[in-house]
Amino acid sequence: MAKTLIAFYSRRGQNWVDGSIRNLPKGNNEVIVEKIKAILPEADVFRIDTVKKYSEDYMVCIEEAKQELRDKARPELTALPHPIVTGRSTRSFSRLSKTMKNFFLTFILALCAFSASAQTLVVYYSRTGQNYTSDGIVNLKKGNTQVVAEQIQNLAKADIDISKYDTIYLGWPCWWGTYPMCVATFLEAHDWSGKTVIPFTTHEGSGFGRGLSDLKAAIPTATVKNGLSIQGSKVGTAGKQIEKFVTGGK
Repeated sequence: MAKTLIAFYSRRGQNWVDGSIRNLPKGNNEVIVEKIKAILPEADVFRIDTVKKYSEDYMVCIEEAKQELRDKARPELTALPHPIVTGRSTRSFSRLSKTMKNFFLTFILALCAFSASAQTLVVYYSRTGQNYTSDGIVNLKKGNTQVVAEQIQNLAKADIDISKYDTIYLGWPCWWGTYPMCVATFLEAHDWSGKTVIPFTTHEGSGFGRGLSDLKAAIPTATVKNGLSIQGSKVGTAGKQIEKFVTGGK
């Protein structure tokens, strides 16, 4: 069965709206996402967010965005693909008893469900070197608790797996004529082969700018539709336009 994902970046707080700076409780793209989700209730939603936050001051923020564009920066995201247990770390983890493995994995999954809506700090003590395991005394380069803590950190940051989706709505505000560089980070982190990507953007007069052509160049193995651009100040009343965009006028 075909699955749909709505991925987006949106700025809350100070934004440029109808010629002046206004404080928005929800970013304009976030408003569009809510309207798409209402039409496609089965779709999953993923918010693109950066580790280093842009300035709350709008005028400073746009200068930061301009510099990122000039530098072709790829800002670190709060969520990127991470394996659960890989490489040499499995050696320590594998020495845990079956009961302890089940306990830790259940704990990790529960923590990740919680961390999706809250900030999470992992605090731990772990012993490297000689440890007692089911194999007897073993010299460990990483203590068992350290291995588990690393898996918690990885899972807490786990990105959406786009391989599960056929159609992906991708939204962003138009900054300096294209998408923000954090969206570029997201694009480069995934394999877009065979995906249908339906972009949408908010702006205050530029439309997509060169965002569509940049998107097609960034993910050439995907089918990129023409998409929808809406002036940010009009998203609140754009319900019918968004419905036609999603349903194709049906």
